[in-house]
Amino acid sequence: MTTDRRAIREDGERLLDDARSRGRVPLVITWFALLWDRVFVGATHDLAQALRAVVRSPGVTFGISLLLGLGVAATTTLFAFVDAALLRPLPYDQPDRLVVMFESSVSQDRLREGGAPGNILDWVARNDAFDAITAMLTVSATLRGQDGGTPIAGVHVTSGFFDVYRRQPRLGRAFHADEFEGAASITSRQASSGEPVVVLSHRLWQTLGADPQIVDKTVHIEGRDWRVVGVMPGDFTVPDAKATFWAPWDMRTSYRGVRFPNGPPRDARFLRVVGRMKSGMSIDGAAARMQTLASSMASEHPDTNAGWNIQLSPLADEISRTSRLELLLVFSAMFCLLLLLCANVASLAIARAVTRAREIAIRLALGAGGSRVTRQLLAECALSAIVTILIAIVLTAWWVGLALSIAPAGIPRLQEVGMNVRVASFAAVLALLVTAIGNAVPTLRASRTPIAGALKEGAGISGGTSGRLRAGLVVGEIAAAVILLVGAGLLARTFAELRRVDVGFDTSNLLVMRITPDAARYRTPAQTTDYYGRVLNSLRELPALQSVAAVTSLPMSTIGSEFTRPYWPEGARPEGNAVPEASIRMATPGYFGTLGLRVIDGREFTDRDVADAPRVVIINQKLAANVWGSENPVGRNLVLDYQQGPYPYEVVGVVRDDRHKGPRSEPVPEIYIPHAQNPYLVMNVIARTNLAPLAVAQSARANALRVDPDQPVHSVTTMEQLLGDAVQLDRFAMLLITLFAVGGLITAAGGVYALLAYTVVQRRREIALRMALGASPRRVARSILTESLVLAAAGGAIGLIGAAASTRFARTMLFGVAPQDPVTLVTALIVLLVVVVAASWLPARRAALIDPAHAMRMTTS
Repeated sequence: MTTDRRAIREDGERLLDDARSRGRVPLVITWFALLWDRVFVGATHDLAQALRAVVRSPGVTFGISLLLGLGVAATTTLFAFVDAALLRPLPYDQPDRLVVMFESSVSQDRLREGGAPGNILDWVARNDAFDAITAMLTVSATLRGQDGGTPIAGVHVTSGFFDVYRRQPRLGRAFHADEFEGAASITSRQASSGEPVVVLSHRLWQTLGADPQIVDKTVHIEGRDWRVVGVMPGDFTVPDAKATFWAPWDMRTSYRGVRFPNGPPRDARFLRVVGRMKSGMSIDGAAARMQTLASSMASEHPDTNAGWNIQLSPLADEISRTSRLELLLVFSAMFCLLLLLCANVASLAIARAVTRAREIAIRLALGAGGSRVTRQLLAECALSAIVTILIAIVLTAWWVGLALSIAPAGIPRLQEVGMNVRVASFAAVLALLVTAIGNAVPTLRASRTPIAGALKEGAGISGGTSGRLRAGLVVGEIAAAVILLVGAGLLARTFAELRRVDVGFDTSNLLVMRITPDAARYRTPAQTTDYYGRVLNSLRELPALQSVAAVTSLPMSTIGSEFTRPYWPEGARPEGNAVPEASIRMATPGYFGTLGLRVIDGREFTDRDVADAPRVVIINQKLAANVWGSENPVGRNLVLDYQQGPYPYEVVGVVRDDRHKGPRSEPVPEIYIPHAQNPYLVMNVIARTNLAPLAVAQSARANALRVDPDQPVHSVTTMEQLLGDAVQLDRFAMLLITLFAVGGLITAAGGVYALLAYTVVQRRREIALRMALGASPRRVARSILTESLVLAAAGGAIGLIGAAASTRFARTMLFGVAPQDPVTLVTALIVLLVVVVAASWLPARRAALIDPAHAMRMTTS
């Protein structure tokens, strides 16, 4: 064969010499012909040989590809979410110039407050760092149609909105500058001076029938006709995916008159503000300029702005802020599992290559070139990679859709998650990479066995480099499994602690409904009070309901009016700007009893707390302790700076603290005002039931609609569900990482089993000889188990070190448990040892059952 190769090479050189003598063009043509024959024809031959090798043992090749394909598909599915939420640029022009603006006061420990209307107007007029600034306020509204009222979420936007985001509508146009002038809130009882206009979201446009001629037609929202001037693209979800329309808003129009004699307030910090920095402006430079402006405003308005700064944060970071750590943690855990699968596949590939070492050595001894053998092995790996890529892409396309159906709503930009070119490319590149790591490299390394050694009888891995490499891979698998086990254990304990947290009230048997009446129909406070009185009386007619009440903002709910206002004890207003603020909520009589929030001192609201009665409030323990310490606050006056200015309210009750924003949140100062004394239009109704809440939900909704069928009753759920939603990201991360930990444990166990089983086969002669010399089967089995425990000890030690290093980065995700929790660490090690011993038992038993005489005959025959 060597002679044949030399003859072929000599023929090629002769052809080149002949072509060279006839000129440059024949030389080039001959050179390319020889290259085609050497590379492409040779590659085709190598692929054909590889295909025949695969057909001879399809189970091993397909098994390796399936194992890697499953890991790549799972990793790519998570990558689709990470890519949409964290990596892909926002769908706006130059998104790196977009920042979210907050007001911040270190002295009051309020670091990420929204913007106050009066301050925002100054930012727009006086800044020199931004091309445009806009403020947004999300409101609940009612869309009228042939099927009655439908609740939708709308967004008030100030001038500059489309200049900030720079996205053109899919249909129609953006707002004109004059359409902002005099535009009142869409849910207020004020009338706009101009024609009401809206821009629809793509989702609402589709709900309305996807009429391509919808521009200049009207939609009926909140009792008024609004002319549609545009429809946005499907990926425009500002400020979030709940937004269904955008309406122009003039803050000067909304904040005037008797309620706001000084114009737009400067201490009501609740609006979301986004700005577009000037070209070439860095975020640090913009922050410095806005800080100079904040200092000037503090000097001009010391009562409201002293001590307040302006904080900037990139819009992309703010969008992913709530779930960034969870997504990265889950993706890292999946990548760890993928590496573990690669190690297992590498171990299998080494074993397979070693079994072929004799075949390869014979081919080399017969004159086959080393490069030719290498090319064939690479061709086999290429076929494996192709199968892996196909499996990964098909499974990813399926799993992405499945994951979207179960993903928690808290993950940002979910509407952008899908199987696209970026995701498919990631799957293909990752499949090639893991095939190289887990298959090609080990195969080529193990195939370089010296010819003389490979041709010896009994040549194997047990004492050689390949055996040590496989043992090292198994140790790595065990270490990775320990890291995943510790992570899963910490998140499981965190979730258990969150579920055990006392949120301050009884969450069982509570039905929740949201009612969004029309501002056009219920124009006066008296009409609003009368409507909710009739709704609650209608609900009380149901025997299955023990009690009913209503409140503006429910615990754990993401919808509702949530805002804060300054307060102080009468006659003792804090000096300067160090005025504390409390969350303000309006509640009807019976709310605390229905919710199960215990009244510690004083009384609940009653039907006597009406509009013309003395103004009263109920406060929580946190506020009472802040103002009066251990003294009883009932009967004292608390000044609340709200609506028409500072006014003293009599404290008639103190209720227990609650964790209003979920188990992770801490109690904050809260003030409750009787709904009849400050009627809010949009309310949450709660009902304590005798039966399972959802069993009476339909009847309760029907009774509420009976009062006024045109007013939508929606978001019907239970308090238990709201509590579950508050920890949905924690549950999602825990379940996924637990799944990965189980997969890692199974993979590590498979690696231990495969290594020991292969070792027993390779050491069959040695074991038979030992038993012939007097070793007992128990001693043989014990030696195999000892090897597995050594592997477990090494992997466990490395895994604990890795877990200690990695869990520090997930500290903020934990609750009620330390990153180095000893119970979790010890439990992970115990589980690991049990699994390793179980995986080692069968190889140890097989070793103990070896018949020395039979084994010796087999190895010598």
